Amino acid sequence: NLSGGNQQKIILAKWLIEDCEILLLDEPTQGIDVVAKEEIYKLIREMTLNGKSVIVVSSELEELTRLCDNIHVLYDGQQILQMNKSEFNTERILQASVVGK
Repeated sequence: NLSGGNQQKIILAKWLIEDCEILLLDEPTQGIDVVAKEEIYKLIREMTLNGKSVIVVSSELEELTRLCDNIHVLYDGQQILQMNKSEFNTERILQASVVGK
């Protein structure tokens, strides 16, 4: 049996060799240890270097700020905040996520 982290790494590695242009990753590192997280972050970066677009949905703000070039916050089905990497402000992102403004 493989650990959760190893299972997730295998799934991501399979997508690396597929001919898809966009990947949607929902909580890609949920429930795995720190070492496995770093390996998955490396795989995600490799995907983007290979020209893939990766959309990451995560409740971990640190994960989003490390992996993403842009962050979009949705609240009640509406986009209420969009920031590019140079504008990332964790306090503002948290406020938008929790309060909706």
